[in-house]
Amino acid sequence: MKLTWKIPQNYITVFKTMYKLISPENNWEYWRKLLKESSDTAHIPYIGLILSDLTFIKDGGGDTLEVPATFGIHYGWVKNRSLTNLLCSILFLQEKHLEKEIIPDLEYQNYIAKLFALDEPEFFKKSKSLEPSR
Repeated sequence: MKLTWKIPQNYITVFKTMYKLISPENNWEYWRKLLKESSDTAHIPYIGLILSDLTFIKDGGGDTLEVPATFGIHYGWVKNRSLTNLLCSILFLQEKHLEKEIIPDLEYQNYIAKLFALDEPEFFKKSKSLEPSR
């Protein structure tokens, strides 16, 4: 299906760049690295990553903190600290203001819109027209 999946080179470059940016490999390592490096600038956080972090904090280990018996048991210490760090980072992002307006790439948006505008029978018909059976 080489003809069916023939995509212009400029879109392939954009897709590869976006894939590297939003790749979930190694717990979103590249995305998290970019967030740390750009901590002084405003950006739009990825809600999926925030929600997965919240789920991990809720379901992950760390229910108690081992301390001397005189202090008692501190339930949820690690979870509360992790939750606080995450919420503080969200508050920090909300306080930042974007320095310039986000301008959408209309050419790219139109390409994506056309790509997903077809339903399955239309996709099949288009595929058959681009690459007929032998």
